[in-house]
Amino acid sequence: MSEIKKRWLIEGVAGTGKSSLIAQLKAQLKSASRKGKVFDEGQTFGELLEELKTHPSPEAHFWRMEQVMQALAGSLNLDYLILERFHPSYYVQFPLAEHFSRFDRQLAAWGFEFVLLDLPDQAFAERSLYCPEREAEGWSAGNIAWYGSEQKAIEAFQNSQARRREYANLSKMKVRILDTSAQNWLIYAKDLLDA
Repeated sequence: MSEIKKRWLIEGVAGTGKSSLIAQLKAQLKSASRKGKVFDEGQTFGELLEELKTHPSPEAHFWRMEQVMQALAGSLNLDYLILERFHPSYYVQFPLAEHFSRFDRQLAAWGFEFVLLDLPDQAFAERSLYCPEREAEGWSAGNIAWYGSEQKAIEAFQNSQARRREYANLSKMKVRILDTSAQNWLIYAKDLLDA
């Protein structure tokens, strides 16, 4: 494992494995006695989709990103920092790169790597819509009801991921796209740690 401070923004739609990869990274870093912090999806993204119903403008949601940036600035001395989702997830809802360029530039200056967890389009039904970890909460039924059909729900996951791929081409951060079809979390984590 490299001794260089590690900074990752882990992105991807539901079912691509963000939580699994982050858990494996934390375990590896802990075993190496590295100190760090994870900013989870609750802190970085919150309930944005619900909030959009009453506050549809992008500027109404920058406060959360600003809070995270302030917390990151105070944590740069740590061995590692991990963001679970951030401005690329907001870009999915507000696809104007200029809204997010200041966040992106600052993360790049701090040495963050944008790690986009990806899947082939045909895998989104199984991994995103019928996400086993979320089925107990009625995940698939809720998404099908929200979008109007199974096919429309799958297309929504595909379109959301396509926007993240689009943003990866715009980012100033170093970008790594990981196909997580094989779900080899230990291998993915070791690759990130050894880079």
